[in-house]
Amino acid sequence: MSPQNLAPCNVCKSSVAPDALFCTTCGTRLPEPQPATETQAVVDEKGKPPDVPRCIKCNAVLESQALFCTGCGARVNAAELAVPDTVPSERAAVISQSAAAPAMAATNSASAGSASADPAAQPEATDISTGLGQSSSALKPGIFVVIALVLIVSVAAVMLWMRPSAAKSNHVIILAPQSTSFTVEPNSSTQVTVSVQGDGGAGLSWKIAETYGGTVQPAGVTVRGSQFLYHAAYHAGGTPGDYHIVASSAANPDSRVTILVHVER
Repeated sequence: MSPQNLAPCNVCKSSVAPDALFCTTCGTRLPEPQPATETQAVVDEKGKPPDVPRCIKCNAVLESQALFCTGCGARVNAAELAVPDTVPSERAAVISQSAAAPAMAATNSASAGSASADPAAQPEATDISTGLGQSSSALKPGIFVVIALVLIVSVAAVMLWMRPSAAKSNHVIILAPQSTSFTVEPNSSTQVTVSVQGDGGAGLSWKIAETYGGTVQPAGVTVRGSQFLYHAAYHAGGTPGDYHIVASSAANPDSRVTILVHVER
């Protein structure tokens, strides 16, 4: 537009187009409308207006860097410029995408809701969780039984470890045979005696160490104060030789004495 066609605003003295109804700088309404400008009259060969920005309210052509529309006086915002009519395909694409976005969001929400509402949509996950719950419930009694058995075995082991041995005594036991050795004829009998102190009358066990050494049997006990005299009857075998009679304390098997027997003709 040539400078000679511009007219000053009555308020801010800015230059405006002759056909402007409002000032592009201060927005003041101009006294009377001006005839159409060159820009508004220009059309292309297809009968469409040129590619210029327009007001989104009245579709009037906007001046370059205008703050107010010359047709309706509305304040101009660069983000609110209308899409030129020379690119209808691009404008249609923008509008279609804007309209399609909410529809797609609603479709996705409906699909997600139907999938969560349908219990048959995830049968495998449901079956797996149910199976795990049943397995856990079935394992609980078994776990309790195993724990109980471990506790019982532990208590029994402790009791056995703490129980004193009945076979041994803390008392000092002294065994003293009246004779440490003697001589008998084959197939003859005699009595042997062992004096014991500290066993409390628990008694002695008798045996012959060798085979064919004869037999020995308990033959009573005589008490003399704290001393016990244990007697045994020995019957020699028919084979001559040296044999050993072993007497062990019943209160403490580690306390024992050995008596040598000579069997000879």
